[in-house]
Amino acid sequence: GGLEMHTLDLSAHVRKAHERAAILATTKSLSLIARVPEASVFVRADAVAIDRLLLILLDNAVKYTPPGGQCEIELQKLETEARIAVRDSGIGIENDELELVFERFHRSDRTRSREVPGAGLGLAIARWIANLHGGSICATSKIGSGSEFFVTLPALNNI
Repeated sequence: GGLEMHTLDLSAHVRKAHERAAILATTKSLSLIARVPEASVFVRADAVAIDRLLLILLDNAVKYTPPGGQCEIELQKLETEARIAVRDSGIGIENDELELVFERFHRSDRTRSREVPGAGLGLAIARWIANLHGGSICATSKIGSGSEFFVTLPALNNI
């Protein structure tokens, strides 16, 4: 079916996704922190799609961070947009790979011996969902010290 666009409180959805992913994090001895503003952050969005987007990013962060590491999801309201940042202390992604991690089924040749962040469909779906909502997704990374994924969505003025 198509998307059902409603006014959503993104703060509540980020908290819910964090609670779900925290269970996975605990099994790996990771700390998973959520930084969410007290005030609601409203977006026009499909609830199921947004939950899926958040879980893809959190699952990836948990998956690629070694035990004892730290992951974080942060939601900020900037003037006309909501920005979600997901950070991990994982293996990192090569610079020339960063654009490619959002492509369907991308895996790098050089690192085929190990799992590559975003290998397969996850991040391609995340980008598709962000784009459907008039938003965007991008990543920055340092090899050996972790990656950061940013999703920007148009925010509604407080209702």
